[in-house]
Amino acid sequence: MVRWWLVALAALLVGGCDGGGGGTDAGGGHDAGGARAAHARASWRMRCASGECPAVETPARTIDHDHLQDGHEVRCDLPLEGATRRMDITARSPDGYGFEVRGATIGADGGRIMGSLCQIRIFEPGDVDLLTTCTSSSPAPGTACQLSRIMIRSVDGVPTLSADLRCDDAPADGRPSELRDVTSPTSAGASAELAFTGCTGL
Repeated sequence: MVRWWLVALAALLVGGCDGGGGGTDAGGGHDAGGARAAHARASWRMRCASGECPAVETPARTIDHDHLQDGHEVRCDLPLEGATRRMDITARSPDGYGFEVRGATIGADGGRIMGSLCQIRIFEPGDVDLLTTCTSSSPAPGTACQLSRIMIRSVDGVPTLSADLRCDDAPADGRPSELRDVTSPTSAGASAELAFTGCTGL
């Protein structure tokens, strides 16, 4: 009888050590080690500029999720390399829509994109996927997507990357005659707003 009670007591002690559940912290945005999970907040809309437009206009898209939350992929890498940072970001939903930026170089606190290596892909299962070069200058042929107002700052004590995104006549991947705009979800004349937290390197 005494041995049975000792086994039960040991099981209770072991079960209570994980803080009650041992599952993913769905609301805290932190992993088991206490680090903040990558989180993306973005809303945008792809609009048909020319080519074969979809029969039904693609809807506005929104991502406001942590990495792996509800099947979303969110990555935000901003390693400091001397006085600059490499900026690689991804936000993609389990339904396939989203975007990624690769190869961008920015200042330690943000600012304009430097050089010509920045590429952006925008995924839209309801229409076409876009692939083009990105700069901080106004959209132009060959550099159809603009990332402007890039800032790294503390928001409520959390290091945050924010930027505005706008594309004019961006070509579809492998189909250069299919051109699309990417704007604010509510206005064709305004930029989409992006914000990432939990970035590696911050």
